[in-house]
Amino acid sequence: MSKLLKRICFCFLILIWGCLSVSCTGVEEEVYIPSDDEIDLVLEEGETYHAGMGLGISLKNYELSVDGIVTVTGDIICGTGEGKTCLTYGDGDLLKIKVVRRHDLDTFISFDRGKMYGKKFVIYGDSISARATLQTGQKDWKDYLQQELGFTYECFAVSGSLFSYQYSHESIVPARKCGCEYIEENGQANQDADYALIWYGTNDFSCNVPIGNSVESDISADQTDSLKSSICYAVKRLRKDNPDIKLIFLTQLYRDDLYNDGRVINGAGVSLQRYVNAVKELSDELGYTVLDMFPLFSHEDFQAGGIYTKDGLHPNEDGHRVISDFLLGLNK
Repeated sequence: MSKLLKRICFCFLILIWGCLSVSCTGVEEEVYIPSDDEIDLVLEEGETYHAGMGLGISLKNYELSVDGIVTVTGDIICGTGEGKTCLTYGDGDLLKIKVVRRHDLDTFISFDRGKMYGKKFVIYGDSISARATLQTGQKDWKDYLQQELGFTYECFAVSGSLFSYQYSHESIVPARKCGCEYIEENGQANQDADYALIWYGTNDFSCNVPIGNSVESDISADQTDSLKSSICYAVKRLRKDNPDIKLIFLTQLYRDDLYNDGRVINGAGVSLQRYVNAVKELSDELGYTVLDMFPLFSHEDFQAGGIYTKDGLHPNEDGHRVISDFLLGLNK
């Protein structure tokens, strides 16, 4: 055989071997990466999820299709890096997971038992969160949520409190602290918390506190003179105390004590709906989750002495159950 022919045969064999090698390598390295429309669970980097409490599954034996996306300790999944992976557990069951950047889900928080089990909350608000009109032994919305989700909380709600400083101290209720002050003075609790839930504004509405116009980027607690400036301060202060804290704002609840010809309006002639809208308007700009509580009740079912309230302002135990069911994603 000529040298040329030998060289051609040798090159041909090398080519075949290379193709087979690539083919085999491709089979060995093939992994399953779920598409976006298949995802079962979305986490942020650093966020944890208790699969046992959230999904009722055990991760004692598991495999990951892609490493470096999540870590698993017991039944707790932790997002560690951006990307997608498939977690195989049990008898071949699949959990398809996506991890996004930290804070990407700030405006999409839901009351998920897997995410909130064992976490710590701080809760700031007024009489609706301070159990006004409830009797000893009756449950409020916080009790129902805690029972279902398994978190712990510290509540700093105070009956009669406004969110804004100027109207609390100078115009309407002299010497009473405002919500911004309560947030400021509980820095250690804020640092220790995973979530902050803020539910103010109904007293600001009834006391004719201005809504305000724009985002205030540099403001102190004693400079808050509107609903929007109070929201801006609260967000800034909570994140200063704890950059990773998750913020949930609830809009004002319907109140029937100021009902007037189809609208709920204050002494300045401004509707409660406009105050509700103000809380929602800043959500995207400041990066917090907002849940609209206003549509939960109406004039027909929230009149004084009705099924959900004694005075047309504060929910009774049944009303608090409606609130918690809504937050849990259940129907009224």
